[in-house]
Amino acid sequence: MGRQHGAPKGNASPDGSLHRLRAAEAEIAPLLADAFERLAFENRDIPHPGRPPELGRETLSCLIEFLHSADPQLPYLQGAARAAEGVSHRSLQQVGAILRRSLAGGAMHNDSPGTEELLRAVDSFVYHLIDGHIQTREQQILNDQQQLRTALSAALDRQRRELHIKNHAIHTSINGIVLCELDGRVTYVNPAVLRMWGFSAAEQLMGRPCGELLGSEGAYILEKTRDRGSWQGDLSVCRSDGQSFEVAVSASVILDEASDPTGIIAFFYDVTERKRLEAQFRQAQKMDALGQLAGGIVHDFNNLLAAISGYTQLALMDLPKDSKLYQDFLQIKTATDRGKELTQELRLFTRQASTQKEALNPNLIVDETYKLLLRTFPPEVKINLSLDPEIRWVRANPSQMSQVLMNLCMNARDAILKGFEHDDAEDAAGRSRGELTLRTWNADLEWHTAALYLNARPGPYVCISVQDTGAGVAPDLIERMFEPFFTTKGDQGGTGLGLAVVYGIVQNHEGFVDVQSRQRGGSTFTVYLPAQEPAEAQAPAKQYAPDLAAGKGRVLVVEDNPQVQGMMIRALEESGYQVFSATNGVGALAVYRKHGKLLDLVVLDMIMPQMGGRECFYRLKKINPEVKVLIITGFTTDGSLEDLLDEGARGIMTKPFELHAFTDNVQRILREP
Repeated sequence: MGRQHGAPKGNASPDGSLHRLRAAEAEIAPLLADAFERLAFENRDIPHPGRPPELGRETLSCLIEFLHSADPQLPYLQGAARAAEGVSHRSLQQVGAILRRSLAGGAMHNDSPGTEELLRAVDSFVYHLIDGHIQTREQQILNDQQQLRTALSAALDRQRRELHIKNHAIHTSINGIVLCELDGRVTYVNPAVLRMWGFSAAEQLMGRPCGELLGSEGAYILEKTRDRGSWQGDLSVCRSDGQSFEVAVSASVILDEASDPTGIIAFFYDVTERKRLEAQFRQAQKMDALGQLAGGIVHDFNNLLAAISGYTQLALMDLPKDSKLYQDFLQIKTATDRGKELTQELRLFTRQASTQKEALNPNLIVDETYKLLLRTFPPEVKINLSLDPEIRWVRANPSQMSQVLMNLCMNARDAILKGFEHDDAEDAAGRSRGELTLRTWNADLEWHTAALYLNARPGPYVCISVQDTGAGVAPDLIERMFEPFFTTKGDQGGTGLGLAVVYGIVQNHEGFVDVQSRQRGGSTFTVYLPAQEPAEAQAPAKQYAPDLAAGKGRVLVVEDNPQVQGMMIRALEESGYQVFSATNGVGALAVYRKHGKLLDLVVLDMIMPQMGGRECFYRLKKINPEVKVLIITGFTTDGSLEDLLDEGARGIMTKPFELHAFTDNVQRILREP
């Protein structure tokens, strides 16, 4: 019976997303078949060449059925069937990667309604698929172990104390098998042990203490096995090259015909992938919880900032500009503007930042990242900044570009600190020698240069580089750096997703990443982004207008925070509007049903008690499909609000906001037909 963890509730995907998935079957099925075929050498029990395409279609059909029923037994049983059929664990991992990559970037689109929910359902599907495979393989392994014990007892009856077992089943088993004397000296290892630990010949282990394979806990395990007759559990061990991995160990004492102990046999199974999968799910749950916590902080903090900033702006309008009080209030407003910048950084962490691209100056993003690093990075890392004042503009998503830079900078920081472990980190004056350099410049790629990079085209580019003086990367690892879940941090807690996210974002912006690194010589990651024409990118900036925009009309303000509501009502009334108010969606609907014919605009907050802004918006649309709504939000827990613009909302403003911009938006919307 498969574990129920991660099973979705209700329909696993909206009808629209499921319909698009069916439409993409012809595109996705060959990719799945190709994955099974490419790994056919690992799937030794699948002799027929036509089986990989069938496996691809069966997997896709099972996914569609799972999306209908949300029954985790469906993928669990298929995973078990694949294990029984001989399909490798890596094939199913490839299937999961292909499904998510296809649905997130190829056959589907991230901005399609229901896509995020569909991707979560696909993650759940893949989890149960692999769960079924792993549990079935574990049972097969237990059965193999029992058969091996039986074969070993029969051989010992014939050969007495002969411990060198050359049985074909042991020699070809995927289990690592070690025989040793009671004192722990190794007398036999099978080829699986050599593969696991990275030894080239069995002679390298003969006569050596078994504890050398088991690490610091080896002596304890041998003692417990001798005392109790058996021992089993999971253990972290090291390969001959020092790389650690996880094994499940089952050890027991071998008895002769007189029931006297004559030796110890131990079985090993590599469970590194299983442990990594479990850790990934735990990490995802933890990050979701942290995101919800940060989201609540952003919402409450933005409401406070909105009230402080709004009333400060109202006071500034009434005070003489040459007065000391005016300057004091101006300092308060400057502080609230800085607070808004901090909440924007939190919104990026909670993945609530916009996915829209816009024309921007990359120097601004790099400079913001530089200032954040100065506040957060350890003093052992010196941070340098080199910006090209003539840098071209690009069309990009600011939040995603910030994420790219932060991921690269955090990797650079870790590489620098790792380098300190192997070298003298200080010069003669006692100053830190670890340096991280952020740099921007323009580049023009010719055909022969662009041909060196996948999907690159000749033309004008903007380059953003992150250079460090850290430990560097071995040449054989560079080509794997952007693979999801590949990490060199080991026990330091790397997830292996940082550079994969960088690669995906840059690819989505039609750019590419160049990596130059050498061990103990530092690394340089350079992001290439296509440049935009100056006429398209450098749109004239709007001049700051401190005064409120005057207008006429009737406006309904729906806001649960009394200070923020009072501030907006006062700004609107001073601009010439007649204002109605409500503190939640239920009250807003009551006011609209009573005065709907008189109301020209609804200013609608998103997060409110009893009925939130999203539900209220849709109910207002049912009452009057032509209703004009301006969305006001400090934070949203249900993803991007851009879909509400497609549904007819006339604008979105994020708290805290400038009152002149608020009244400008109100004036603009009321003038629209």
